Amino acid sequence: MKNLMFVILALLFVQTAQAQVKLGLRLGLSTADISTDQLRIHNAEDIETLGISVANANYGFHFGGMVQAKIGKFFIQPEVLLNTNSVDYHLEDLDDGDTYLNIVRERYQYLDIPVMMGLKFGFLRLEAGPVAHKFLNINSELEDEIPDYDPQFKKWTWAYQTGIGLDIWRFALDAKYEGSFKNYGDHFNFFGNDYQFDTKPGRFVVSLGYTF
Repeated sequence: MKNLMFVILALLFVQTAQAQVKLGLRLGLSTADISTDQLRIHNAEDIETLGISVANANYGFHFGGMVQAKIGKFFIQPEVLLNTNSVDYHLEDLDDGDTYLNIVRERYQYLDIPVMMGLKFGFLRLEAGPVAHKFLNINSELEDEIPDYDPQFKKWTWAYQTGIGLDIWRFALDAKYEGSFKNYGDHFNFFGNDYQFDTKPGRFVVSLGYTF
């Protein structure tokens, strides 16, 4: 998939030599759609000791740069964005019944590289394309609560986006839905064992760009 992204970007740069090209800056917000059941965590003795579930997926923030290349009605719009977001989790001590320990938060940083392609009708754009996510950093309160928690992130993960955009004067407004190819929480590793929720996450992304 990483090689495919490089091929797409290479073709993009070749095409921009014949296209109407705009460069710009971009920022926006995202909200995640994560609906999960509780994970039951086993300790080193294979005894259920903790339950973890999603309490709240907080708003994310992103900013970066964009290129919009238009050839007739067709356009390609790659972006490079620094994305930060966080998720709150419920922790339940299964040894003590149904008492929640507390709510803990994980904060994530990614470099997002969406490549949107589609058709442009006047000021309206219809778009879809792949998204590469490069993992950068995590700040986790789970590590403070559970010494045997060792998050394992893949360097690159992949998703897709589809949506609409509006180009008005120098502004480019986009509203998109992002779907994932992987289950949520696949970075969880407790007591040497890998865990993940059985649902794939989605998110809604709204971005505003200013082109030069």
